[in-house]
Amino acid sequence: MSVVPVDREAAQAAIDRLTAKVTADLTNHPAETGRPVPGLDWSVGETGAHLVTLIDDVTRYVTGDLRPEGSVADMAALNRRRIDRLLDRHGGVLGRLLLEAVSVFKDVTRDLGGDEPVPWYDPMRIELAIVLSVLVGELSIHGSDIARGLSLADAIEREDALLVLPAIWEHFPSYLDTEAAAGFTGVFGIAVRGAQPVRIEIAGGVAAVSPLHGVVDCRITADPVAFVSVSYGRATPWSQILRGKMMATGSRPWLATRLPQLLIPV
Repeated sequence: MSVVPVDREAAQAAIDRLTAKVTADLTNHPAETGRPVPGLDWSVGETGAHLVTLIDDVTRYVTGDLRPEGSVADMAALNRRRIDRLLDRHGGVLGRLLLEAVSVFKDVTRDLGGDEPVPWYDPMRIELAIVLSVLVGELSIHGSDIARGLSLADAIEREDALLVLPAIWEHFPSYLDTEAAAGFTGVFGIAVRGAQPVRIEIAGGVAAVSPLHGVVDCRITADPVAFVSVSYGRATPWSQILRGKMMATGSRPWLATRLPQLLIPV
């Protein structure tokens, strides 16, 4: 059972809406997909190809036709291989393939309950409901990336950011960088506005996530979009603190800016 439950109906509705938005952006700018995405090493077309091949792979994880490769530490190389599988960067093609990939995923998962275990990157297995949360994150973050690359409105919706949080908490222990976290000890309380607060305890190179309880060293209060943007490396804690979107309190508030440095980049 995940630390924070997933609203499956809301997540599926978000996936449908985000897919339509990304598809429209790609289809309406078919010849502009070679443009770089600011802040990423990928072009608009490569980002679209990533979404298509990722969703195709995730569908096959659910059906058992494909096993995930490696661990989260191998994610950058895996993403590059996925992108290279789909070399057609035409926006119309990418839009059509994205719609098809999401449609197949929905067909495969429509009659499932949400608590089915899905093989994930070593050593994880996650519930299908968490997979929905993952896809909301991928479509919202990379949809924003694509829009930014095309000089379009790129805002992430608050409701979508809240739906991404269950996946972030589920993955957090696996994304801890054991080298960066060596010798680090700290307890965080994370209160994202509109969501259930959680406790993150890091010690001995291991992270544990649970519902918020007890004393913490650093309590982070954050706007959901700001927190998700920092979690996915699209913003820094300091930028959100200066904008009034994040606040850190407690006996060791400076740990708020240290936390992203303890994680493997996504």
